[in-house]
Amino acid sequence: MTEDIPLTELVRLGGKHAQAVLIGLRQPLMPSWLYIDQEHRIHLVGTPWRNEIEKKAAGMQMRKIMLEAGAVAYSVVVEAWTSTQAKGWEPGHPHIEPRLDPERQEIVLAFATDGKTTEWRRWDIVRDWNDVVLKLEEHPFDGAQMTSWMNRLLTKKHA
Repeated sequence: MTEDIPLTELVRLGGKHAQAVLIGLRQPLMPSWLYIDQEHRIHLVGTPWRNEIEKKAAGMQMRKIMLEAGAVAYSVVVEAWTSTQAKGWEPGHPHIEPRLDPERQEIVLAFATDGKTTEWRRWDIVRDWNDVVLKLEEHPFDGAQMTSWMNRLLTKKHA
């Protein structure tokens, strides 16, 4: 990426941002983009969305902004849900969406990319009995299996 800020540091900053918002400010985490332009200036943009259509629109707007700015790298940090599929489940078979799974885990997911390489991190959100976020617990996460249009916005084939 750049000699100034490696991808691992950019994705770590996403986690620090999530911690500051969720724990320090005790506010929901707005999906946030941090991008570095060709002059190595850092920009932070929040893009709220309520559904997949708005998420795609936010992503396309960020692609336009980043391409116009000559972005060399960017990161995204979001709150999300994850769940484990039933034993014996195989890709391609019907599954329960995490948002519908009563056993889902609330997480923070962040990645950073320069359009060629992507670094991923995941933190479980730990809440107390009163639903207050106490901490973010980092979990090993192999992003090599992740596929998302969101980490391809600096490439020609992004959809």
